[in-house]
Amino acid sequence: VSAVIFFKDGQRIVTASEDKTLRIWDVEKRVLLGGSFKAHSDAVTSVAISPDDRRIASGGGDGAIIIWDVDSMQMVFGPLVKHTDWVSSACFSPDGKKLASGSDNCTVIIWDAETGAVISTLKDLGVVKCVAFSPDGLKLASGSCRKPTSFRFGALITQSCCSTLTIDKKEVDR
Repeated sequence: VSAVIFFKDGQRIVTASEDKTLRIWDVEKRVLLGGSFKAHSDAVTSVAISPDDRRIASGGGDGAIIIWDVDSMQMVFGPLVKHTDWVSSACFSPDGKKLASGSDNCTVIIWDAETGAVISTLKDLGVVKCVAFSPDGLKLASGSCRKPTSFRFGALITQSCCSTLTIDKKEVDR
């Protein structure tokens, strides 16, 4: 298992795996619910659940983003291939209308989660390992692996990076 996330009900989780699949599990009963979600051509490395628990977004070693319908276990959109390397992170905006994905190709892509269209592509200075929307959905933070470690905060209104916070490894080791 390379990634895992809880549904809001706390009773189910989604796992992403190197066998190119996603699975939904009942945590209490410890059983698989339904079959596997299959469409990636490489390991599934990231997973996100929409705020309404109706869709799952997965990213993989194939550079693809796939948005799935939870009930039907079918693809809604995808594979959406704009990253040219592993997708390391995915996150829905609080309203569920956008999806951000970060990749080893040093980019963050903001997708329209309702159409699958690319809204914006943001270049980073390092391999992007994590993305997160602010609670109001107006800002996006990304973390990248470069030396020194950096975090970027972008305003979605302007779709540009407003600031970079650089953290020296010495500060992290304290």
